[in-house]
Amino acid sequence: MKKVSAEQQAWLALQARRNLNKRIVRKKLLRERTLQGREVVLYKSGNVTKAWAERGGVQLPSDFCLNNNTDAVVTAISSIRETLFTTTRAGRRIRSGRISKWIDLASIRRISPSAALVLAAEFDRARTLSGKGLVAVDVHRWRPDVRQTLDDLGFLDLLDVENREPVVEHPGGLRIVRMMSGETVESDTAGELTQVLEGMLNDLGLPTDAAGTLQDVDTAQLYGAVIEAMENARHHAYPNDREWTYPVINRWWMTGAVDPEAKRLTVALYDQGVSIPVSLPHWQRFPSVIRAFGRFPPFSLEEDDPRYDDNAIRAAMAVSRTSTGLSYRGKGLARIEALINTCRAGRLRILSRQGEYTYQRGGKHRARILPVSIGGTLVEWEAWF
Repeated sequence: MKKVSAEQQAWLALQARRNLNKRIVRKKLLRERTLQGREVVLYKSGNVTKAWAERGGVQLPSDFCLNNNTDAVVTAISSIRETLFTTTRAGRRIRSGRISKWIDLASIRRISPSAALVLAAEFDRARTLSGKGLVAVDVHRWRPDVRQTLDDLGFLDLLDVENREPVVEHPGGLRIVRMMSGETVESDTAGELTQVLEGMLNDLGLPTDAAGTLQDVDTAQLYGAVIEAMENARHHAYPNDREWTYPVINRWWMTGAVDPEAKRLTVALYDQGVSIPVSLPHWQRFPSVIRAFGRFPPFSLEEDDPRYDDNAIRAAMAVSRTSTGLSYRGKGLARIEALINTCRAGRLRILSRQGEYTYQRGGKHRARILPVSIGGTLVEWEAWF
């Protein structure tokens, strides 16, 4: 056997030390990743399995409510959208009992019906685009009343969660209408929502007139406003020539709720379309919008500039109230707002791309910019009785 020289021995010793150091570093990194991760429970198609989460899930605000915590919730929804898009595009990342990217709903301590609707719409789109069922993570760790809200809405059905926990009572007796969704203007669906909500309100023993009609909420006007919102989503939210950051499925989503403790009725309709600020240049009376902007400076009508989306919605509402001959969307906005004036006390809120517009009964208007886009348009009515 050829004798190894001193230089070769030194080189071999150096290589051995380097390999040892590499193994030590790899073990250290693996240990750190293991410490960061944890075991989670996966729910899919009625099956329950365990997996190792390599890192923490996307954390959501504990107060997942668009009234109390608007900016944080809108930002979280943006993160959810990105996470769902990347995971469904690449395929659900579950390999050898491990997951690398997931959304942690266990961090939510309170959720409002409107925020739950937007959340469910994002999952519904991801499920439709992927063509496969999504995976629910750690459902057993979700707060019971949050889980019940999502279950009442129909969210657990989107995730094919068949292992349901016992029904719990919502704080304050909150009652939620199961989420409805469609691509067209569906008068039967709008009528069903209105009837269910009217029944919930009647159960509370609210005052009615001689014909048995509720005095605090005009349900006929509510039906008309819902039809208008459907019309807007159907005819203007999803233009054929649009290039989308995230693929769309050309649908709207809708729900309603009655909160006996807060004495509040809520109706919400959401679409993932181009938004009111982007659709404005296509209105028939667009010059009227330009003139209205003179009352709400500054402004920008560039499609990719969301800095003044609040002013865009304010101008759209102003023109809708005072003009005739508008495109359908223009007229519809005023009709949607008119519902609030029929209530004893009420509020309309529109979140469209990065703009937020609020109108309260009596003519009080407010608009502001959101930190990120809500990913479409949310129209929410609230009436107090």
